Amino acid sequence: MNADTVREAESLVAVVQQAKDDAEAERRAAEMRIATLKAKAVQAAKQHHALQYELNVARENTGALQEMIDVYQRKMRDGASTQPVQGNEPAVHKPFDPSTIPPLQDLPAPPTVEPPKPVAPAPPSPAPAANLAKRTQDPVDAGWMDSIMGWLVSLWRSVFS
Repeated sequence: MNADTVREAESLVAVVQQAKDDAEAERRAAEMRIATLKAKAVQAAKQHHALQYELNVARENTGALQEMIDVYQRKMRDGASTQPVQGNEPAVHKPFDPSTIPPLQDLPAPPTVEPPKPVAPAPPSPAPAANLAKRTQDPVDAGWMDSIMGWLVSLWRSVFS
């Protein structure tokens, strides 16, 4: 009878040990799932903050971009009215898509505008008409305007390409 009791006790000890091992394995698996879910939650929070920032930037820039689009379209219409019509369709305002904004490192460098260098005064010219022609063709103003137009065109292409 003692031998039967000892065998029964040993089998119960084995069952209890097996239950402990199973419980420990389930605990480790649950901890791994919790760690994975925490990492995903942190990643989702970071993504949420990044998207929230992009949305705020897009909201801030919407008015300025819309105004720039309107100005550009007016210029295109004014330019098109002096040129023959080629079946152009009227421009349609598309909703602003912040995903089209390139990351900061991909933006083109802003155009550099150098201040005009001091020039030695020219000897007085006897013909006032020649002075008037020189004043109307100031290369500094033309370069500045060209750089601004180049910047606007590159911005337009980056937004709508």
